[in-house]
Amino acid sequence: MSTHFSLEQELLQKPTFPAELWDKSRKDKDFMPILFEWYKYIGGICNILASISRDSPAIRKMPALNYAILTGLLNRCSRLMLSNIRLSVTKKYGETIMLLDRSIYESAVTVQWLCYKDSDDCFQRYLAEGIKSDLKIKDHMVIPLVILETLKQFIEYVVPNSTHREPIESILAGTRTEMLKLTHEIVSPDFEFDPDSGLVQQ
Repeated sequence: MSTHFSLEQELLQKPTFPAELWDKSRKDKDFMPILFEWYKYIGGICNILASISRDSPAIRKMPALNYAILTGLLNRCSRLMLSNIRLSVTKKYGETIMLLDRSIYESAVTVQWLCYKDSDDCFQRYLAEGIKSDLKIKDHMVIPLVILETLKQFIEYVVPNSTHREPIESILAGTRTEMLKLTHEIVSPDFEFDPDSGLVQQ
């Protein structure tokens, strides 16, 4: 896989934040500047992993149409996340952003469902009907975590060799831990964060 996809060259560097920003965010209880950077980073990861060539020897054999559906949905997530970023800078179009959020979430859930089912019939069903969920997103923290879980399942599905998957899975796991820490910081700052379980403890 390294000949087709160099993690060192392609994957974006994780965002870092100065202590002053953390202190200000905690004081003001406003973590949006930090969430914004993580949102951009995870959207970038989504775009990169969706661009892995189906011809790579690390990718499992599957119908070209199925792979196109999965990567197409991931590309949709990435494009819509980028659109959200551009819209959010204007501090307008709140209702539009909410609609995009829902589309991102539903696309991510569809990828997870297709990878979990691992059935040509499900891919055909998706093409024929699409997913008909009534899911709502009210918190911008949810989307990056959903995308990370989606990318994890996508990589497990299309890259059967665990040795090839390990570098990507390590990056995704590390990013998930950072996002859970940030979520904990926002939601439960008075509780202790457990990095292994992602839970907070009293």
